Amino acid sequence: MSYADVKGKNIIVTGGAGGIGGAIAKLLAAEGANVYSFDINDALGEKVASEATALGPGTLKYTHVDLSSRTATFSAVESAAQDLGGVLHAIVNVAGIGGYEMIDSISEASWDRMMNIHVKGTLFMCQAAFPFLKAAGEASIVNCGSDAGITGIAGVSAYSAAKGAIMGFTRACAAEWGQYWIRVNCFNPAAATGMDQTMLDKFTEEQRRDHERIIRERCPLGGKMGDAERDVAPVVVFLCSRASRFVTGQLVPVNGGMTNAR
Repeated sequence: MSYADVKGKNIIVTGGAGGIGGAIAKLLAAEGANVYSFDINDALGEKVASEATALGPGTLKYTHVDLSSRTATFSAVESAAQDLGGVLHAIVNVAGIGGYEMIDSISEASWDRMMNIHVKGTLFMCQAAFPFLKAAGEASIVNCGSDAGITGIAGVSAYSAAKGAIMGFTRACAAEWGQYWIRVNCFNPAAATGMDQTMLDKFTEEQRRDHERIIRERCPLGGKMGDAERDVAPVVVFLCSRASRFVTGQLVPVNGGMTNAR
């Protein structure tokens, strides 16, 4: 058996209906894990789960969860964990939203929505999963950060603030829960997704050209965004596996070298 094997492991992935979260959920199932996907896109979530389970050897089940609700999140984690035998070996917190707004025009409601889904959602998932991760004896939490939380990017200050909070929370959580052999890490992906396209659709032609130029200049590996399935998901599988059992409190850039994390 490979040390990086996740076969038979019980794992919850948020944002698993598509994009980076979907790629991670599918690869974990393909590697033999028992996976639950939490999202609010029911049609796509069910489709991804059905297709991944049909391919096997692992399974992927979908559950509708509003992660900004503490009650809904705790209930969903409890139900999934009990269905999986009362033990969780890993959770992967990917769910989030994008947004392109200049600072002087951000509304309180818009700011709160960004923080509720990204920051509160990550907190609620970790709190809810904690007893089931402890029961595993050795477990992993993998959060999703962003280069936007490290490097200033005009127009995405709310998103940057949310991701910065998640990265700080990751390090504090690792310090608190290491005593239970729960390791907590954060990956910073740079992959083309539907959320990125939504942001790009709001750009002017000049802004799009500038964005493409910046990516070309900053990314040593190919000069473009990575692929969620080929480039990002395998790194997260590693962080969920025992191969990373002595890695915790780290920010792991999966971004082609565009930024460095310290």
